[in-house]
Order: sequence, then C-alpha cells, then structure tokens
Amino acid sequence: MSLLYKSYTPNGRRGVSRLGWIIRAILAAISLSVIALGAAPSEKKMINLGTPDDPYMVEQRPTLATAAKVNSILSPASVNGVSDLFLGSIDASLFPLICTYVEVLDPNGLPIPHLPADSFCVYQDGFRMTDFTIQELTGDSCRTSTCLVIDVSGSMSTSGKITAAKDAARRFVRSMSIFDRTAIVKFSDCYTVVQNFTSDTALLISGINSLTASGRTAFFDGTWKGVSLTTTELGSKAVIALTDGLENESQNCGNSSTPNGLNGSQPNNGFTDDSTLIVGLALGAGIPIYTISLGSDFDPHYLVSLSNGSGGSHFHAPSGAELDSIYDAIKVRLCTRYKICYNSIDTIPDGDCHTVVVCHQNDDLTCAPCDTGDYCEKAPPVIKRTPPTIALDNICQKAKTNVQLCAWVTDKDTPLASLTVNLFYRNGPTSYTSVATTRTDSTFCATVPASQLLCSGDSIQYYFTASDGEHTVATPANAPIGHHAFPICPTIANAGPDKVLTCLVSQVQLSGSSSPVGINFAWTATGGGHIVSGGTTATPTVDAAGTYILTVTDPSNSCTDKDTALVTLNTAKPALSCVGDTLDIESVGGRYLPLDPCAGERPGHRVRAV
Repeated sequence: MSLLYKSYTPNGRRGVSRLGWIIRAILAAISLSVIALGAAPSEKKMINLGTPDDPYMVEQRPTLATAAKVNSILSPASVNGVSDLFLGSIDASLFPLICTYVEVLDPNGLPIPHLPADSFCVYQDGFRMTDFTIQELTGDSCRTSTCLVIDVSGSMSTSGKITAAKDAARRFVRSMSIFDRTAIVKFSDCYTVVQNFTSDTALLISGINSLTASGRTAFFDGTWKGVSLTTTELGSKAVIALTDGLENESQNCGNSSTPNGLNGSQPNNGFTDDSTLIVGLALGAGIPIYTISLGSDFDPHYLVSLSNGSGGSHFHAPSGAELDSIYDAIKVRLCTRYKICYNSIDTIPDGDCHTVVVCHQNDDLTCAPCDTGDYCEKAPPVIKRTPPTIALDNICQKAKTNVQLCAWVTDKDTPLASLTVNLFYRNGPTSYTSVATTRTDSTFCATVPASQLLCSGDSIQYYFTASDGEHTVATPANAPIGHHAFPICPTIANAGPDKVLTCLVSQVQLSGSSSPVGINFAWTATGGGHIVSGGTTATPTVDAAGTYILTVTDPSNSCTDKDTALVTLNTAKPALSCVGDTLDIESVGGRYLPLDPCAGERPGHRVRAV
C-alpha cells in the first residue's frame, strides 16, 4: 500500500509535508495490521509464551496461526510477471540530482534483473520525469552496510536457536566483499553494540562468538539501535533483526529518546509511538528493516509492520536450518536493485519536501505496481580537505610515522556538533579501517597510525564521510571505490654498477647510494668476494671477484632495503703495442719472452725498438 500526503507551498509548487513520510509509515503499518489481523475483539484474550526468564504476552489471533497465511495476505497479484516494487531509499545528497534505489520482485519475492530503462515510470510531485538514468546494481557493483541485530534473550538458549543464529551470522560475515561493512548489535534486557561497523571479518566473528543467551527481550530498542547505528553508512544499507519472541523489556532499557516498549509511558499507544520512532528513523536514512522470526512462539504483527513500513520484508524461519537461505535472500535483494537518478525540477535548496513515485511500466504502457517515497531539500554536509591534507597527495610520508588528515565540513541546517565525520583508510587492496574524527570549529581530523605506514607499502588510500543523520556524503563522492591517497617514502638501496677486476686492476671501489640520504650502510661479500675497507660506507674497496650485498637501514624507522653489485675478473691477455719508440717485453735470463702480465712473471723492461 502506497499513501501520498501532499501539500501546496505558497509559491504554488506541490510538495509533501516534512512529517508526511512519518505519517505515511505509521498509517501504512496500521493499515497493514488491519488487513492482516482484522478488527481486534472488544476484549483481548492474552496468552503467555516464552521461558520463565523471558516471558511475553501476545494476543491470541487465530488468523495468524501460520506464517504462510501472513505471507499469502501480503503477496499482491502479479502484473506482467512483476509482483511488487519497493523504493528502498532516496539519496538527495547531491541535490538537485536525486537518486532512488528500487527493487522489483516477482511473485515468489525474488528480484527481477536486467530490466531496461523503459520498464520504469518516475514521477516527482506528480510530474513524470522523462530524463533519467538507470544503473543495475549487482553483486559485483553492490557495496552493503548491514547491521545484524540478534536476539540473545533467555528463550534463544532453547532448541539450539542461539547456536543456529551465530552460525548463520558467521556465514553472512564470511561472504562479505572487502568493501562491505557489517555491525553486530545484540539485545536482551537492553541493547549492546557488540561490534561497530567494520570490514574486518575477524573482529565480527569474534563478536559473534561471544554471544550468549539470557534475560528478557528489548526488541524495539535493539532494532532502533541497529537503525541509528546504520544511518551514517554509505552504499546499500539495511538492518536485519532476528528474534524468537516478542518485545517485553524496552520500557526498562534506553532513555526518553529510545522506544518505550509495549508497557511504556504511553501504554494506550502501544506499538504506535515506537514504530513512529523506528520506522521514521529508517525511512529518513533510506534503511530497510528486514525482520526474521525464529521458532514457533512468536507474533509477526510487529515484525511485519516494522519491515514493511521501512521498505524491508519479514521472513519466518521455523528452525535454525532456514536462516542461511534467509540471509542469502536478503543479500540478493540488497544487491539486485536499480539505481535511478534524475535532476529535480525544483533546483533551489530552500527546504521544500517532495514526493517521488517509481512504478514498473508494463507492456501496455500502464504504470503498476508503484511505490512512494519522500525527501526534503535538507542541505547535506559538504566536505573539503584542508590544504595541508591535499598537499600530501604529492609528498611522500616516512614509513612508521603518524599522519594526520583533516577536512573542513559544513552543513547549512545541521549544527557541526551533530555531524558524524569519519576517516576510512587502508594500506593496500584490503578492507578499509574507520576511525572517528575530532573537531575543532569546522575542522575534523583523524590520524592514520604509524603501524599502517608499512616499510614495504606504496601508499595510504583514504576517504572521509560526513552524515547529518539523513544524508551521508563522502570525498571523493564515489568512495569506497574511489579514494584519495598519499605515498609512503620508500627506503631504497642502490649498490651501483657492477665492477671488473683485471690483471692490471687489482682493486675497485663500489658506488653505493640510498634514498633517503644519510642512512646506515652495511656491505657483505659472498661467492669469494673480499672487502678491503669501507664496509659501512657507501663506497667500499674490494679486491676479489664475488657478490657484494648492500643493506641500508633508516635509523628513524628501522626500514631496510637491499641491493647487490657483482664484481668479476677479466683474465683476457693484453695485446703488445708500441708507444712512441719503446715496447714493453719480459726478459728472463737474457731471453725475450712474449709479454704476459697475467701469467705471474716479473715485470718487463723497457727497451728501444729496432
């Protein structure tokens, strides 16, 4: 169900109220509940489920006896093979360029790939956009940021559920690409960030391995924390929230800004006020929530409402054996989408809000099914690297030294203290490491630690991100594929040219050098070589054929490098030649012998030629 809430601005341009998307999400969730559940009886009959340490009460609803019945209610009729279309998020960070992320599903809930541009109808504020671009995102081009929210309440210790949840989470993490990022949030009596977003699979798996089950179920707070943690991420974002039960503890977790649970300070609202908070935050940042119910004791009412209200889906796993396929299906959905971009007809960023509708265009040129989203012209953060940081592009940095990188970040309508600015860096074709920046006025800085500037490294690649909670931007804009970089100064040994000894030249001097200059030299001889003097200088003297190895060491960081020079012996006999009126010959016992200095005879005499 797609509901549009429009208003008219004073200048006559049609828009949507800033609260429109929140209202739409709430009503869509309520409408879904009415459709799926029917009218509630005048007197609710409650049943108690769960283990003694994790009890929860649910309404007894015969119409929700099986997940299959819920799924059949939620599955719309197929239109030309297209069963449904979801507008996952709207990216207005480069306004007036607007980009939407769209899923197109078949009747089995599987994404449909390879649709051409004329398969879509795109509208803004009721005006059809005829000039737009389309890019199909696949596994190769998809970069995901996924928060795994995992129930670790006491009931998860039964039937092997916590073991199955951990196994599936580990397999999900191991399938990540080097640009994918994942976070782990657990919840029981309250939520805990087990591992913040990272591409380091070792850290993620260590966090998953630490999970144990006990306590009650603060499901709403755990899901809210997963969404709030994901708002500052780039790429295809999602939250996957797994539970085997029902919310029963959020009223005792968090604070006034977090969900207050089903028995919170506003019990008459029940789920409504919490869904407003969670779904509103998710929609504002373009984060679909995928919910998974595990086992047999669950009520899908809240799970379905949260997922469908945010553009995600609800999945049910009767046992842990189904979790792998569900995680795989979610990954496929995240990475089989279409990125549709167009230029807004309203190009003035003055705070107006707009409604976007994307539909599938059928063979008869009708547009259905459709989905609706809203965005407001909230100014995104603007990131500019500081001049000293830009200058590093062409200035190598010494290995094993800290390097500070800074950027100026501004935002027209968000206080600087409310921005989240991070630095991402790596020292090769590996995953990026993220670190929070520190702020001084509008300058945000972070340090690449000395341990990352390897002696053998070529460069440090990096990018900045800045988020105001709705828009997350990066410099360069195409990060993480694109990046800035500064080179690492190499330590280079140069042993110089090879040298030759002859029967006339019994010693040679090697010609070593290094970069940088002024570092330590050490020569060693192998293969019969012999160093006469200067073994710790750049230019030692040697008197034997062999291989001479130069090792240079930079004392400031202990980086080393090696190079070799080869010294050979040339035993070719020199030819006789006249120089002026004399000739060099060898005289032994009054006899004249051929000149052969290399044969070891005594030096010859200079005689006058005849």
